[in-house]
Amino acid sequence: MLTKIKICGLTRWEDAKFVAEQGADFLGFIHSDKSKRNASLDSIQKLISQVHSEYPSVSTVCVVTTDDISEIEMIISKTNCDYIQVHNDMNVAYFNRIQFQNKIKVFRVSNDTKISDIDQYQSPYYLWDTHDKDHMGGTGKRFNWDLIPKKYLPRSFVAGGINDQNISNLIPKYQPFSVDISSSVETEPGKKSKLKLQKLFQSIR
Repeated sequence: MLTKIKICGLTRWEDAKFVAEQGADFLGFIHSDKSKRNASLDSIQKLISQVHSEYPSVSTVCVVTTDDISEIEMIISKTNCDYIQVHNDMNVAYFNRIQFQNKIKVFRVSNDTKISDIDQYQSPYYLWDTHDKDHMGGTGKRFNWDLIPKKYLPRSFVAGGINDQNISNLIPKYQPFSVDISSSVETEPGKKSKLKLQKLFQSIR
């Protein structure tokens, strides 16, 4: 299985277009006032519509931090995203009430994280990111990838401090379903660097 590539925290069409042409499989757009890469629903709707029109083989992901299920379902409907990424500590019963097939459940990992109850989440995909008490994601910090239970890697996105230097170790050793990259390919939050993206994709190839 070839590991897929997700570039997240996109806010501009020029970046989304460039990333799609470089060969990304997933484009991530964040709707959360907790994120420095926050985009309005109208903006995300327009970007996703353009992606679907010009790059129909590329999947779109809307990232949310709210735990209001009706709001999440409104966001899915309005943006027409292919996947919804729930980036919060929502409990199992609440998460399972989200009526959408392509859900991504996020687990934020620190060295003392006790990973349990994973199978109780009715989610086809998981995302593993670095735990940070002040930020929900996009920290640029790595966690110990050995902490991800191996049996979940074929269904897992791996995030947290991935760059053109360490990705060549991550992919062959762990073979996750996808990697998720954001801050390491930016000039500033929400704006991507073509040079950094090119170096990343060269490392992957």
